[in-house]
Amino acid sequence: KRISKMSKLSAGLLDLILEQRRQSDQQPIVQILGSKIMSNNHIRAIVFDGQTICQHCIFISSEIDQQYSDGKLQKFTIIRLKQYSLSSIPKKDNIPVILVQQIDILRNGNEINRRLKPNESIDTEIVTESNEPVGSDIRNETTDHQSDQPSNRKQNKNNNNNNIRPENITPINVLTPFFNAWTICGLCIHKSQIRCFASNQHAGRLFTFDLCDDSGEIHIVCFNDECDRFFNLIDEKQMYFIGRGMIKMANKRFTSINNDYEITLTKSSFVRPVCNDQNQDQIEIPKMRYKFVELSSIVDIPANTMIDVIGVIRLVYDMKTLLSKKTSRQMSKRDIIIIDKSMVQVRLTLWDYNAENFQGQPDQIIALKGVIVNDYRGKILSTRDTTHILIEPDLPEKDLLKLWYQSIVEQNDLSINFKCLSSDQSENRNDNFNKKRYIASITSIVVGEVLKFQTNATIIGFNSIKYHMYKSCASSTNQCLKKVLENEDGTYQCLKCNEKSINFQWRMIIQLFLADCSGSFYVTIFNNQIEQILKKSVSELATLIQTDENQYLKILNQIIFRQFSFNIYSRNDYYNGEMRLRNTVIQMNELKSKKHSSNLLQLIQTMIN
Repeated sequence: KRISKMSKLSAGLLDLILEQRRQSDQQPIVQILGSKIMSNNHIRAIVFDGQTICQHCIFISSEIDQQYSDGKLQKFTIIRLKQYSLSSIPKKDNIPVILVQQIDILRNGNEINRRLKPNESIDTEIVTESNEPVGSDIRNETTDHQSDQPSNRKQNKNNNNNNIRPENITPINVLTPFFNAWTICGLCIHKSQIRCFASNQHAGRLFTFDLCDDSGEIHIVCFNDECDRFFNLIDEKQMYFIGRGMIKMANKRFTSINNDYEITLTKSSFVRPVCNDQNQDQIEIPKMRYKFVELSSIVDIPANTMIDVIGVIRLVYDMKTLLSKKTSRQMSKRDIIIIDKSMVQVRLTLWDYNAENFQGQPDQIIALKGVIVNDYRGKILSTRDTTHILIEPDLPEKDLLKLWYQSIVEQNDLSINFKCLSSDQSENRNDNFNKKRYIASITSIVVGEVLKFQTNATIIGFNSIKYHMYKSCASSTNQCLKKVLENEDGTYQCLKCNEKSINFQWRMIIQLFLADCSGSFYVTIFNNQIEQILKKSVSELATLIQTDENQYLKILNQIIFRQFSFNIYSRNDYYNGEMRLRNTVIQMNELKSKKHSSNLLQLIQTMIN
């Protein structure tokens, strides 16, 4: 309802605010004596409370900006400061600044056209939903605060620190190095592990975490003592109050957060879980912001660029252990293949903690924030410590991607050739397979030459399962895949690397018996193709072979009498003094009846013409 009454300016209350002696529920009535738009598009106003003039009152909300554009904040306008906080400008002798997020306009300046005198009453009105008096005289309240005993003021200050009021929270998007007195509240969307660092000047340890609210997001760094102090307190998907940190320009080499500034916590900083605060019910949980890029556009993105992507997990490879050439540090690595609606598949490499703790499975949706584009034999993606990984995220993009992928599954059309952006491993050997051949035409091949071709055939059998897996070299330096020999002392010897190790790596190799209308022959498939057609990882299949052969055979029998399109290269090799034809599958996709029939009709039409 609209309330009208006689009110006065809140004489003396600006002094209490600027000297940080005010209570949290005070809402001063002031008069605007002048205003201008600053270089950062915020509005700076000179305000007067009947006794004190503050020349640094800055409006930082879009709602107030609109009111200013509509001409409602002209000179001599009477306003109430409903939500505000105090900061300072370090480069200008720490001049105090009042940052205002919300106001009430009590009287337009055109109706006054002069500066009010001290203690002068004026008729004010405002539309409100409550029955509380609006525009009341705050002089008596101010007098009461000034007469408080020091012990009472100290007690009030402690109470304010224990319970942070929502109106005193500073939005993340307005933080700058000019802020000193601020408190932010946000959701922890990512937390790194503790890592050590060393430079010519100093060494130490650190961890980082990212915080977001409804206005934006920011990167926060904790060094040494603060690292030990806050690491166990911070958890992902929890809300925190944070204050008294040092704001500086963000180092974009170590963060993907969309903010020009970052926070470094110091000895005077505080971090408080929202769940321990009495006002937690008044604080809404914000959602993380993404700027997703289609996988097809990665080819045009420069290397070392941070992006956000979302896709469907197609394959998950086993974790490997490598030795860093630069630091000689042992590293964990895991590759996964993701696809999206742009019909592109990309190899994503997870490192260390992300590789060791990855729980994603094929056919699940994965969202990544702050993943790096690398250029190694084509474009690939790579995670870093600050990359945020979410499986089955609660996002509208996930729902759309899920519907698209389900439509492919329902049409049984997973054999679609997704474009590969990298040429590593099997992805670089799919060229020059355009020529189609029947099996019976693969007869004489000159020794040393390789014949590449494509054929459509039916799987009618496979070799004995006791030959389906072997122990291979687990070398982390040259990624050797050769078979190892088991020594009497329980170690494994690789003849190629000439290395002895207590570890080995399971690898799979299956001989498939194929047939078409012209004949039949055996082909060899390895890890990648086996994982693709059986929809299981090599480690899972190896476990089944050793523990439950019947279940393994049941999985294998699912591909019997199914037709596939095979990309094969064949060559003649000498083996134990005999010439043998070896046929190796590079890629295989299941044939779909409708699509295959259309291709045959097109072929017939071409022959007729």
